[in-house]
Amino acid sequence: MAINPPVLTAPLIREITCIELLKRHLTIERFKYTRIGLPLSDICKMQLDKSLDRIEFREAISDHVIEEWTAVMNEIKKLEKKES
Repeated sequence: MAINPPVLTAPLIREITCIELLKRHLTIERFKYTRIGLPLSDICKMQLDKSLDRIEFREAISDHVIEEWTAVMNEIKKLEKKES
């Protein structure tokens, strides 16, 4: 299957790279390459649904990123321990 996107963006390159890492069974490397954050659509929805003030909005985003980071780091540690 040929993929010919009109624009090659950094997020698309990251997705392609992650697929290749998974194909090669490089799970730890894929986790280390994981993007942490929120898509624009989620941020917009969060702002619209919750009607947060500026400080609450920043805190909600920060909390989400920290939760993702913690989960990814825990997974990396488990996998590295398993490989030792």
